[in-house]
Amino acid sequence: AANVAPTGEPDPRGARAPYEVRGFRSARFGMDQDEVKAAIARDFGTPADSVSTLVNANEGTTVLMVRTPLPPGPGLAVVSYILGATRHRLIHVNVVWTTGPEPTSAVRQAIATAGLQLSGYFRKQTWPKAPLKVGLTHDGLLMFGAEDAAGASIDIEARAVVVVRTLGGKVETSHPTGPAFLK
Repeated sequence: AANVAPTGEPDPRGARAPYEVRGFRSARFGMDQDEVKAAIARDFGTPADSVSTLVNANEGTTVLMVRTPLPPGPGLAVVSYILGATRHRLIHVNVVWTTGPEPTSAVRQAIATAGLQLSGYFRKQTWPKAPLKVGLTHDGLLMFGAEDAAGASIDIEARAVVVVRTLGGKVETSHPTGPAFLK
């Protein structure tokens, strides 16, 4: 996003063009399977034969998956590239960090901190559609959600992390159990 006014001159207020969700790293929506595998190799140094391929028989989609260390999340992330059933082109990307069955409070905090870092980055972007979504869901915490002008979206969600909130003047702290994850 550039800091330019409609005239093409630098915008003195520092306004930026609206953010566009185009894919993930060098993988772009609309790429075919070979192009996505090449993007994975560029982005993570992962040979094409180490990328897992799954076919969802119910949906007809193909999922290319790679496990890799990926900041800011702790440990390995699973990056899933979903290719559509009809055109077999990249339509969706999920990035998920997951903990073991009963993570320590420090690991739960690391998941929450990574979510806050990602949310902070995307909050600084200019989004054409408002409002930005945040809040508690039925089973997690939506830390950020926004949609670009074309309808592509980014959602950052954490589950099984400690949440502190004030309701009616009373502070409540959650005590999550089970694995934590950030998507």
